[in-house]
Amino acid sequence: MSRKAIKEKAKRKGQVAGGAAVGSAVLLAVGAWPIGLIGAGIAGWAAWDWFRYRARNGMRF
Repeated sequence: MSRKAIKEKAKRKGQVAGGAAVGSAVLLAVGAWPIGLIGAGIAGWAAWDWFRYRARNGMRF
C-alpha cells in the first residue's frame, strides 16, 4: 500500500472512532444508557484499532 492510502485509511478509522464516541455520548446524555454503554465499548475498540494501525505503520500522533 502506498503512504497516501495508509494515511487515508488511518483517517477513516479515526473518523469512525470519533463518530462512535460522539454517538454513544449523545445516547448516554439522552438517557438511553444501555445502548450508550454498548456504543462506548464499540467506540473504545475502534479507537484502539485506529491507534494500533497508526503505530504499526509508523505514523505520528
